[in-house]
Order: sequence, then C-alpha cells, then structure tokens
Amino acid sequence: MSQNVASSITLGTVSPNVTFNGNWTVKIDTVNTYNLYNATDTWSNQKGATATLNFYGNAVEYWSNRNPQHGPCDITLDNNLIATVTSNAPAIGSPIILYSTSNLTLEEHTLVVTVKNGSGANRCSVDHWVVNVTSSTPSTSTNSPSIAVIEKPSTYVILGGVIGGIMLLSLFLFVFWWYRRRKSPHSSIISPYGSKAPIPPTPVLPTTFNPSEQGMFIAIPYSQIYSQTRPWTPTTKRQREEQERGRGLESTEMSSTIGVSGTGGTDGLDSVEPPPAYRGY
Repeated sequence: MSQNVASSITLGTVSPNVTFNGNWTVKIDTVNTYNLYNATDTWSNQKGATATLNFYGNAVEYWSNRNPQHGPCDITLDNNLIATVTSNAPAIGSPIILYSTSNLTLEEHTLVVTVKNGSGANRCSVDHWVVNVTSSTPSTSTNSPSIAVIEKPSTYVILGGVIGGIMLLSLFLFVFWWYRRRKSPHSSIISPYGSKAPIPPTPVLPTTFNPSEQGMFIAIPYSQIYSQTRPWTPTTKRQREEQERGRGLESTEMSSTIGVSGTGGTDGLDSVEPPPAYRGY
C-alpha cells in the first residue's frame, strides 16, 4: 500500500489551531541559521507544559529543531499516550520529524506535546506541524488514481454570470426591435385582421358633370362644355350672311352693320367671328 497526499498544510506555533499551556519561550532568529519555520524557536523546560494542535485529516507530522538542551517529550493523540520522543543532539541543527502517523481516520484529531522532565537540559521544542489528507492505493497498481479537490464556485462568479446573461439578452432584444422598427415605418397602422394597412389612395375628382350632384362645383375644360351645347366652326360674316339668306332670313340689323367694322381696308365681311360663347350662346 502507498499513500497519496491529496492536500497538505503547514501550521506554525502562531496558528489559531495551536494552544499553549504553561511557560513557553518564543525566540526570533533574525538570521535564521537553522532554517526554522517562520524563523521562530518555541520551547519550554517546565514539566507538564503542553502544546496542543487541533486538526482535521488522517496524517500528521511533528517537527522540532535539534539542540543539546533538548530532552524527552510525551506525544498524546486523542487522549492516548502514543510515544516519547526527543530531539537532543550534540549540536544545534535544523528541524527534523520527531513523530508522524498516516493511518488515522479522516476526522478531527488532537495532538499534545508534553514536557516530560523539568530541568535546564530537558527542553521540548516545537517548530511546526504538517497535516495531510491522504488516500491509500495498492502498490501493484501502475496508475495511481488522483484525488481532485472540488471547490464550490464563488457567489460573485455566479452573480456575474447571471448579470452578464441578462445584459446580453437585453441587447439582443433591443437590436431586434430597432431592426423591425426601421424595416416597417408604417407598422403603427394595423388593420383589424392583424396585417399592415396600406396607405389610402389620393381621391380623384370626376371630370364629367353629373346633374344629380347639385351644389358641387367641378372644374371642366371649356371645350368639353361647349361640345355639349352646339358645335362651332369658324366663319366670316359674309358666310354667315349667305347662310342666313339661304334660309330665307333677312336681317336689317346685320345689313346695316356691314362695312362698319373691319381692318386693313376690307369691308369687314371677311373677319372671323368670335366663338359663340362670346356672343351669348
């Protein structure tokens, strides 16, 4: 069996998951010669002083730097004494793992480090903890399954998508309405049957006179009016006199006026009479 780490988190001594009981000393190593986590060395030589870690996972590691002044420390996991460890070394050195386990159930756990002996050469030091969430796979398997961490989409992302969709739909509807309005200038005239009503034609007045339509004045060409009364052919006075004579008509009035009117040395008999309309017909 092999362990695959799905998630891992490192917790220092200032983490809210860590609580201290008793007298503990915190020293800042500005040079950080020994690669301390956050350049901080936390230790206690008070017997019974504790450093407690609350975590969620199924694997945990406890790290401490090495020092000739370090002594034994008891490890308690979920109220059960698991082991006694020490980071005592001939010289000061970088942090190492003092305790680790990876066969826990995936739930909340409590790990406690307790100073076992109280003296100057029996310090317990805490550098940091590493909490893992792991999964077990058969060692003979060639393809190890991966564990994906599914994160819920942010509320702001969902809200932004909804607002963007509404704005896009509004823009599409506006463009569609504007296009229909531009293509149909008379769309406001709707017939009772739901179709567009045509523009009414311009009325045309009749060109003939209807006696039944009394009181109506219509402009009718002069030639049309005259053609309905009596035809007129241009004639001279001489021709008219001969025509009247042939009918047995003698007009003293016309004979007395012959020779009175006329121009160019004529007797006036060859001048063309005006149309009957000007003579009272």
